[in-house]
Amino acid sequence: MELNDIKMFYEVAQTNSVSQAAQNLGYTQSNISKRIKRLEEELDHRLFERNNKGMQLTETGVQFLHYAKQLLSVYSEIESVFITSPTTLKIGTTQTIAHNYLRAYFLKPEYTIFIDSTKILLQQLYAGAVDCLILNQHLTNQTVTIQQTVCEQICLVQAKTSEKAEMFTTLLINRDPKCPYRLETLALLEHYEPSSIQLIEVDTLDMMMAMLEYSGMCAVLPKKIIETHSNLRMWGNWQKESSVFVYTLQNKPLSHPLILDSMV
Repeated sequence: MELNDIKMFYEVAQTNSVSQAAQNLGYTQSNISKRIKRLEEELDHRLFERNNKGMQLTETGVQFLHYAKQLLSVYSEIESVFITSPTTLKIGTTQTIAHNYLRAYFLKPEYTIFIDSTKILLQQLYAGAVDCLILNQHLTNQTVTIQQTVCEQICLVQAKTSEKAEMFTTLLINRDPKCPYRLETLALLEHYEPSSIQLIEVDTLDMMMAMLEYSGMCAVLPKKIIETHSNLRMWGNWQKESSVFVYTLQNKPLSHPLILDSMV
């Protein structure tokens, strides 16, 4: 029984999907399927059943998951105590944070950056696929520890070429229901008449930036994005302070320093 097999089992159990587990861990689907099958043969028990909800744990699978979590936790502890200088620090973060604050780390060989949704990033952290998370969401999960907290300013952003108006009429908003900027946008709208403002949902930061730069729309984004896009400006005077957190598992220290003061 190999540790990688247990990591794969854990990821499939968390995602209920072989394809999603493969994407999260950087393997092919066939590789994941073969290793799960091999693990089932070693244990002489079926761990999953496939149904219309995806890969569901069997009764034995649920029991094995309990031990898998313990094994992965112990391995994480061993890494933190004995492996003092890993070759790279694997950072998990979102599109917006990577775009605005981590550009200096993109080309440094001792850092590797993974971009995904918070849900997927957490699964990767638990599976050991990333070493830390940088998120602008406060996690209450007791298995993670906050290593750093820094502040960022958010504001309404608009293209400089757009006509200045007394009131915004269209807002771009991320489709992810847990996106902090989406939540701040919805909170802002509570002070206005909803019927007078159109919301347009987008899936990626790239799409939002493209739509912002060639329209009169606005979006709630980090103020720092104006520094890296000379054709954008702040709309109005509304701005707010938000927090960004660096998380690791169970007090596991960072193997390489992260200087995030530039986020302020």
